Amino acid sequence: MKTNHLHQTIIDESDIVEAIYRSRDPVNLPVKRVIVEDDAWIKRFKKSCQEYGLPFDIEWTEPDDVDLDTFIRENLADWRLPVEYLEFDLENYLLSKCNNDVQRRRVQLELEEFKKRDMFIVLKWLKYFVDTMRANNQIWGVGRGSSVSSYVLYLLEVHRVDSIKYDLDIKEFLK
Repeated sequence: MKTNHLHQTIIDESDIVEAIYRSRDPVNLPVKRVIVEDDAWIKRFKKSCQEYGLPFDIEWTEPDDVDLDTFIRENLADWRLPVEYLEFDLENYLLSKCNNDVQRRRVQLELEEFKKRDMFIVLKWLKYFVDTMRANNQIWGVGRGSSVSSYVLYLLEVHRVDSIKYDLDIKEFLK
């Protein structure tokens, strides 16, 4: 397998043969959607499956031919969140968790930065992720790296480090 400039995995004929060999079940291949540069081999594979009466449940597409920034921007909009999280009023939720003006200003500052970078949807996904982890009794760490500089992530319970209490600069997270 190889990847292109968008970090998309491009598979070829030997990759699909290896997937079949590993699963030993061509009906339930672990691969359902693939990206190929040359679709001639996959068309031959589909034809062979039809000839032998085997199901063929693989979709394919060509690699995207866009620059990396466009690819990232387009994919940031597709987080496959449940509707209730897409429509969730995250800003009011976060502000309601604040106890004083210092906390409210910090939340507003961070939210402006997330919006400026078109990353607000990431916060909604993190809310969904934390709720899902909690609902399934999963354990996650107390926090690490520059993420602990974000008070918003603390309020979302992504980590457990109060960046205001420890006077951590949000710029560390935004680098």
